[in-house]
Amino acid sequence: MKIKFIFIFIFILMFYSFNLSAQLSSKYSTYEEINYPTIFGNLEFVNLQRKAGQEVVFRFVKKQHSLDKYPHKAMLAMAWLEILYNEMVKRPETKKDDDVENLFNIRNQMRKSVGLDENASAQDCIDRFILFSKLLGFGKLEINEIDESISERQKVANNLKGSISKLKKKYKENIYEENLISDKPAVLSEGDINNASSVNDQKETNQILKKNPKYFEQLSDLKKLYDLNLIDENEYKNKKKEILDDNF
Repeated sequence: MKIKFIFIFIFILMFYSFNLSAQLSSKYSTYEEINYPTIFGNLEFVNLQRKAGQEVVFRFVKKQHSLDKYPHKAMLAMAWLEILYNEMVKRPETKKDDDVENLFNIRNQMRKSVGLDENASAQDCIDRFILFSKLLGFGKLEINEIDESISERQKVANNLKGSISKLKKKYKENIYEENLISDKPAVLSEGDINNASSVNDQKETNQILKKNPKYFEQLSDLKKLYDLNLIDENEYKNKKKEILDDNF
């Protein structure tokens, strides 16, 4: 389960400012009267917005490194964020959309991360987060040590895998070179490489090509350009002569 709350404290600071001339749009004005579970303690004389903001910052900023270790506490902090947003939109006439947009998006991302609907009620989400927190709280984090023999076998398997990969690469390279050599007689038969006029000349050229596979590639690519009419006959002959001069 991935929870992304980077620099959330920056957003929290934005939520304490208000503008008397502002007015939230209906998209963000979703305040609800919440029946708070007893796990939150007595909230009768508590500034809920400040309290919720403190809980969210503490868990997702100060204790961010321990989220994986204590997932039940992360769930409880998600419930607090639902409360924070609900309190932020309690007086829509004192807020602008920009004041709550970031928190709105974060709240929806957290809902999605546990399979809750973006449009679900705050009460339902809070109750679900509390339930998830209790269920996760029953479990214990266990660290299983890997047997030394298993680690050794894993090393051998990794080395073997690397050796097989090298062999496969070498095999492909050999096949590629053989294909190049096998393709040369057809080119030579047309007198396209060095205008060989005899069988002996052709055999001699084949021996040269075995030692210079790159030479054949260059001539073959040049022939393709000529066949596609991308270069004229003079260009083809001149370039072929250059390749021959460079290699012999």
